[in-house]
Amino acid sequence: MFDLASSEFNSVRYEIYGKLLTDEPVFWYEPMQSWLVCRFDHIQQVIKSNESTTDFLIEDKIANSGDALGDGTRAVLDIVRTWMIYNDGATHTRLRKFMNQAFAKHHIDRVLPNIKQIIDTRFAQAIQGQTGPVELDIIETFAHPVPAQILQDMLGLDEISLEDFLRWSDSIALFMQDFVVSPVPNNDIAVQTALDLQAMVDAFRASIQLRKHKPRNDLLSALVTALETSEHRLTEDELCYQLIHLIFGGHKIPQFVISNTLNLLFQNPDVADKLRDGTVDIRSVINEAMRVEGPIQFITRHATTDFELGGKKIAKGESIFLMLGAANRDPLCFDQPDRFAPDLKRRNSLAFGSGAHVCIGATLVIAELQEIFDALLNSEFDLTPLYDVNAPAWTENATFHGITRMPIALQRKTASVAAE
Repeated sequence: MFDLASSEFNSVRYEIYGKLLTDEPVFWYEPMQSWLVCRFDHIQQVIKSNESTTDFLIEDKIANSGDALGDGTRAVLDIVRTWMIYNDGATHTRLRKFMNQAFAKHHIDRVLPNIKQIIDTRFAQAIQGQTGPVELDIIETFAHPVPAQILQDMLGLDEISLEDFLRWSDSIALFMQDFVVSPVPNNDIAVQTALDLQAMVDAFRASIQLRKHKPRNDLLSALVTALETSEHRLTEDELCYQLIHLIFGGHKIPQFVISNTLNLLFQNPDVADKLRDGTVDIRSVINEAMRVEGPIQFITRHATTDFELGGKKIAKGESIFLMLGAANRDPLCFDQPDRFAPDLKRRNSLAFGSGAHVCIGATLVIAELQEIFDALLNSEFDLTPLYDVNAPAWTENATFHGITRMPIALQRKTASVAAE
């Protein structure tokens, strides 16, 4: 039996997905008392029906953990349960319609021109005073901080340090990674996350008060104004909690997409060449990378009624893991499913989810990733991996899928190559 919560799972992930897709695409996973649904069409069926919900995922976990659930975990869950991803029906609709304002085209367009400057500045700082190749970790220098820096710029939160953004987001990621796959969440992790979440709430409340008294030309000011003017109104606390979700999702997912995509380009230099000569475009590369090495490998639901799926009877109240990482390599839906091939015409993957809970920030994520990769790949520097690209350091369990360390050599291109 495989273990979704183990670091060893990464080395056998796609082998197991392939076996499940072939032998038992709707599989009862005893360690987590949950169904694993692997087929693309089965997942679409679950998402689009009224037979499952996200509504009581957290309550179910609390009930199953019993007395082992600590105060730290409860404090974190009091905030996490308010996120739109863990709500359905009217609550989800109200939260989503309000937060949709954050991803209006004019907000995205305002921040995109700054991305190249952010990348160029980081390159310049990395190579400052150096004449030869510079060794650095692409995660530490780019993939980790840059998405947070973009969000900070977009929201206009220059009164909050980038270091705080990064620490808070990493803290939530550590908690969520443990919470989703552990039968009983680790309360030691939760205690620190609870402290970090409270610091976030305090900082956002202070920023909201600043915008109330003196609005700026930034996204947060627009959201604060909408607290009183939107028909889908939120309370200040609800806005704080949704901002926390925005910071977390808008930082960690792009971080992992950057690392995973760059690693795929290192593994497939022919694709990198096609990018340079214009045979494939960067959007196709990003979409294909998210299919092949998606940052979110599964999402969870609970059955609201008894129903049958793939010949298995799922009972009301049972937990369901929708295995996006498996479905995106489903041979019934994708030709050569394990191949990274941006030039193949494929159907849309499930990397951003589907249905009512499709990722609200997908447009922003794709737009910023296009800018980031354009700046990375068309800079005056060559990037050479200094690690085994076929065995990188992955995150330690199956919840989030990304590379944690990517040492590279950064070297200025020769004049003739740069001119091309």
